[in-house]
Amino acid sequence: MANKKYIEENIELLRSQRDEKTPNSYREALAKTLLFIKSKCDRSGQNICTLKNRDIAHAVFGSVKEDTKVKRIIQDLKRSDYISVEGDALDRQIKMLKELDF
Repeated sequence: MANKKYIEENIELLRSQRDEKTPNSYREALAKTLLFIKSKCDRSGQNICTLKNRDIAHAVFGSVKEDTKVKRIIQDLKRSDYISVEGDALDRQIKMLKELDF
């Protein structure tokens, strides 16, 4: 399962959730996370930013207690080549590779 590309394998489901405006879907969480990362990277002017799961969880879900969800989302975005991640949890840099297309 380590190589599973959730987004690519479920792209039609994710697009249907978008088109049907399904509230609180996994697609919505993926999109909000990717857009938050993009906004932070855009601010840096280098398409790369330093973010912690807790920061993303607070911005996307309104609670730092959701950092476990963020970890899974980051893994799915990374495995599906939307972002790249370098470094460890304390000094991690995230780079945008692809725009939101689902």
